[in-house]
Amino acid sequence: MPRPPAVLLALLFALIAPAAAHAQAEVPDTTRIRGRPIEPIAGVRLGYPMKLSGFVGLALVDHRTKDDWSGWSLTVERGFGGAQVGIGKTVGMPFHSTARMQLAVLRTMGDPWLVGPDRTWVGIDDTLTFLHAGFTLSVFARVPGQEFDPKVLIAAGLVVAL
Repeated sequence: MPRPPAVLLALLFALIAPAAAHAQAEVPDTTRIRGRPIEPIAGVRLGYPMKLSGFVGLALVDHRTKDDWSGWSLTVERGFGGAQVGIGKTVGMPFHSTARMQLAVLRTMGDPWLVGPDRTWVGIDDTLTFLHAGFTLSVFARVPGQEFDPKVLIAAGLVVAL
């Protein structure tokens, strides 16, 4: 009994597609290049609640191309109104641009802006820079047991990356 052309085409595709996918998987990724496995992170932030602060950290690069890189990052920051530690993902792009999203723990100290001292906050800290300058926007939740400040803190600031 003759088979219809559509069934033959489907059988042919079913036999050829896995072989083509296997051959494609064997082609080396030429877009990736070798480079430093670690990228330094450093900068200065002016914003609330920490006032003026400086941060340093490292990004463990897991993907690098000719124009950009990305990896997990760890930063520590100390300011006149508190301190913060964060872990997250950082992307480096052309024109000295970076984007970073971190899970952060913030502890206010001294005389912070907008909230009281000696408070602990946990949240997301986002930073975006272009040509070494940019902004940061963070959303923090207050650790329970510290009832004098709001439950949610939205922090913002200006950043200069070094």
